[in-house]
Amino acid sequence: MQDNRILELAYAIAETTRDKVGAIESIMRETEILALNARIEAARAGAAGAAFGVVAEEMGRVSGSISGIARGFRGEVEAQARRLEEAGTEMLTELRGQRFTDLALNAVEIIDRNLFERSCDVRWWATDSAVVDAVETPTADRRAHASARLATILRSYTVYLDLWITDRQGRVIANGRPDRYPGVVGHDVAGQAWFRQALATTNGDDYSVADIARDEATERIAACLQAPVRMLVHGPGVAVAGGVLAASTAAVVDAVNIKVGGMLRLVRAADGWLATGRHI
Repeated sequence: MQDNRILELAYAIAETTRDKVGAIESIMRETEILALNARIEAARAGAAGAAFGVVAEEMGRVSGSISGIARGFRGEVEAQARRLEEAGTEMLTELRGQRFTDLALNAVEIIDRNLFERSCDVRWWATDSAVVDAVETPTADRRAHASARLATILRSYTVYLDLWITDRQGRVIANGRPDRYPGVVGHDVAGQAWFRQALATTNGDDYSVADIARDEATERIAACLQAPVRMLVHGPGVAVAGGVLAASTAAVVDAVNIKVGGMLRLVRAADGWLATGRHI
């Protein structure tokens, strides 16, 4: 991330400055020691070393001044570096917060738009002549034609696992993927809340929605649990010839649906058994 890089450079500059100032201070300490030794030797030399003593003393004074400047510079650099690090950290936090906020808002917008589009889908398909004919006169031919029509829709709309048509009594009379879900036709959904809500609508603009419901698979998983669950692991093997990049869109969609659906069933089944600090 670019903002991370900027902060790393700021830390590196501050650290390099501290190192270089430390090196200057070390050299100045050595210079002061040399100047002191020079004054001692000048004093031993007496009058002959008087002039050299003056130079040595001046060297000591200059090195002391430089050391003082270096110490002051170190203090200022460290203070500025701390402020720079604080400002950089605050900037990074704000940028990340804004980025995550934007991502969250974008995700909500995508979900909202997709939900609205799905509501448009079902209201549009409900007016399809094949669907209307199959419900009005559910002969074998009309139900087969409606099933073929739903299959055509499913080939274009990969977000759906299957599409069902029910009569007013809640009996499924056709579905879009009878080859994949052969037991759907004849299934009774009259007791489902979403069906009763849909049956109570008064015009073509109304529709009903439902949350993911518990099914037999969820109940079977829950029946196997007898102690607190500390970890849930879901790793289904979905064979896709040639890998994901070579697989067809339908195959990838099926794989994702199996993985997501299986994980939801697993979590729902274990919901009452999850222990504190559990891992999923």
